[in-house]
Amino acid sequence: MRSSLRLALLALFAAAPAAAQRPVVQMPFDSPANLIVVEGRIGDSRPLWFILDTGAQRTVINAAVVDSLGLALGDEGTATGSAGESSMRWIPRATIRLGDVELRVDSAVSIALSSLEPALGHRIDGILGHSVFAQYVVEVDYAADTVRLYRPDEYRPHPAARAVPLRIADEHAIVVADLFVGGEPVAGTFLLDTGASSELSLNAPFVRRHRLLDRAGATTGGGAVMGVGGTSQSRSGRLDSLRIGGFTLTGPGASMSLDTAGALAQDDRAGIMGAEVFRRFRMTLDYPRNRMLLVPTSALAEPFRQGRSGLAVIARGADFDHFVVAAVQPGSAGEAAGFRPGDEIVSVDGWTPANLDSIRDMLRVPGTRVTLTVRRGTETLQLPLSIAGD
Repeated sequence: MRSSLRLALLALFAAAPAAAQRPVVQMPFDSPANLIVVEGRIGDSRPLWFILDTGAQRTVINAAVVDSLGLALGDEGTATGSAGESSMRWIPRATIRLGDVELRVDSAVSIALSSLEPALGHRIDGILGHSVFAQYVVEVDYAADTVRLYRPDEYRPHPAARAVPLRIADEHAIVVADLFVGGEPVAGTFLLDTGASSELSLNAPFVRRHRLLDRAGATTGGGAVMGVGGTSQSRSGRLDSLRIGGFTLTGPGASMSLDTAGALAQDDRAGIMGAEVFRRFRMTLDYPRNRMLLVPTSALAEPFRQGRSGLAVIARGADFDHFVVAAVQPGSAGEAAGFRPGDEIVSVDGWTPANLDSIRDMLRVPGTRVTLTVRRGTETLQLPLSIAGD
């Protein structure tokens, strides 16, 4: 009788599903320019907006926020950004609250981040870097605009997830991937950077070594990208494909650095892999186990689209609802349409843009033909813009 009861209990426990794992916090996020921007607080502060950034070695608090909260500051220093160096001050200790989780940071830095806000069309109060990923397993569900943090000892992967090995070095996550150019593979190591909007940014020494400006059909004017430390100069090209973790992504664009200073001038890796790759997956970063877990979504099949207008557009105003042309690439469709730096875009075919991303998305669609209403000083102009098809 006892044996029968014991067997029945074992069968019952075997049939019962394992207890569902629960994240310690689940947060919605905004995604300007593909970035992960979550809401948090420092003490009793107003709600603050932080970029969740694997490319940041330190947690950063905007200098304006540091001043307004009266946070204690330590020594001065220098931070290296994507294009150069920026002055900073050490913050000896900070506690940032994300939902019900208090993230204790032993050494944050204070840097002026105001230059990032017009480029993103979003307020940015800080950047959450390596310390978050070192303490938690971080799942980013791009399709649902949701981030979940798990305790490492409680996390269990999604059954459909494919593991990709990571190497954690100098508080950065490094992954190996293959680029295909002209049908030939080029292997490289890439820094995983959820704080980078595009798919691939290739370091200048790697570009020169593999003659990628010629082989990838780089344009003569890829443009300038704003980041911490200044502006990065590059050329734009397109690769045959990118292979990572057994997944092949067709036709990614690549920004090929021309920099002589900053992170993209270093020769220690091929470059940076950014959010335009990651958003095609439900991505989990498990630093304690040196792995990234990828579950493909329907976005995996979406084509990679690069800006084709030659217009660099930023957002100004307290609510980032004034859309201004910051630069016009020579020889581009935007120049042919008559755009000039300083033009304010009022409407597109009579439609008022909801945000900066809506304009950028429209300017990436091949074959787009629209008329933009533009304010230039005291004039209001109608500028027809035609973007070439594939």
